[in-house]
Amino acid sequence: MPALSPTMTQGNIAQWNMSEGAKVNEGDIIAEIETDKATVGFDSQEEGFLAKILVPAGAQDVAVGTCLGVLCESEADVAAFANYTAPAPAAAAAAAPAAAAAAAAPVAAAATPAAPGSKGARLIGPAAANLLASSGLQKSQIAGTGPGGIITKGDVLAAIASGMKPGAAPPAAATAAATAATAAAPKAPAALPESNDDFEVIPVTTIRKIIATRLLESKVENPHQYMQKEISMDAAEEFRVEMNKSAGEDQPKISMNDCVVRAVGLALRATELANIRFNDDAPSLYDELETVDVAVAVATPTGLVTPIVRNTDEKSVFQVAADIRELAGRARDNKLKPEEFTGGSFSVSNLGMFGIDSFQAVVNPPQWGILAVGGTRVEAELDPSTKRPKAVKRMTVNLSMDGRAMVAENAVYFLKNFAFFMENPTLLAIEGYPKVKLAKRGLVEFQ
Repeated sequence: MPALSPTMTQGNIAQWNMSEGAKVNEGDIIAEIETDKATVGFDSQEEGFLAKILVPAGAQDVAVGTCLGVLCESEADVAAFANYTAPAPAAAAAAAPAAAAAAAAPVAAAATPAAPGSKGARLIGPAAANLLASSGLQKSQIAGTGPGGIITKGDVLAAIASGMKPGAAPPAAATAAATAATAAAPKAPAALPESNDDFEVIPVTTIRKIIATRLLESKVENPHQYMQKEISMDAAEEFRVEMNKSAGEDQPKISMNDCVVRAVGLALRATELANIRFNDDAPSLYDELETVDVAVAVATPTGLVTPIVRNTDEKSVFQVAADIRELAGRARDNKLKPEEFTGGSFSVSNLGMFGIDSFQAVVNPPQWGILAVGGTRVEAELDPSTKRPKAVKRMTVNLSMDGRAMVAENAVYFLKNFAFFMENPTLLAIEGYPKVKLAKRGLVEFQ
């Protein structure tokens, strides 16, 4: 089972595209894997023949690293694997010490947890510390694999998965054997309760499971802070209508969401320390990113997916619109590549087209923030020149941010800059970063 996204620890076998005995060429998609983000094609890195399928289609929660099948070089060798079965977990665990005898000493030395009084034992990320406290384990039991021996969240999860108990530090070889045994035992699809006249049982997809887990983790572990701003939309609406009227045949029609994503990209570029990502596994608070990449929330039948629009500070709103259409279409068809939904420093979630005026969204770690965009509405406002009421268009946006990575002052200027670009929409049509003079930063006072 390949790791098809940075956060993937297990996956489901959606289907096999080839049968046993089939010729496999390099790059052929031999199976469809349901990951924590999308259904992704598993392409072969080698040529040969698919001699045996070890994990059937429909298998659930198959751990990364589990052997899914056997590929042999010669068609003549296919018959030899007709009755081949994967080693049972117990047999694999028993064989592990003998197979690793020669390397046991260096492996054990490399995996030995840092001593309680050492520097490595004191370094631990915030998420890892919370998880460690809830598990009852001690820092001295965990081998830190992060920079400088820091204990990461992944280290704690691996220790828990290996069956480590509070107060006991199992040898590295036993831990590795237990992990291998767990990986070798993919779970069969769980038996569902039967539907009846009162309700229908609908299986939860892997994506929806992961969304539920990540939302809970984000709200518990990330200190959310919120800001709201009203945006004048008269100029943006006029700009969108005029641009679509004059659009050529090869130019996509732009939506207000396209304008929002482009304006977010420009605001991230314009605001000091805004294009960052929180680093949970290192002593530094955040990583500054070289490119401005914005995730866009897309609803699919299996769950919410956030494909990444790259270089939004450099592309015109027309290029952004084309990218969003193409990515959203493939997201709904489960055809996104892993690199197309990972990364970015910021997300945009727009429910305005569904008649929602205002809402708040949950930060998607390790990104620092997400902008929840409401719909455009018409309000009455007093015209200072005529002293008469006039109709104006406004939009409410709510910023949710991780208070560990983004300071409130920078967030204020991010929203100011976003509003500037939305209220001066001709700048959105320019390819590249426009040369503009933004409001001078001053002291922001908070009460």
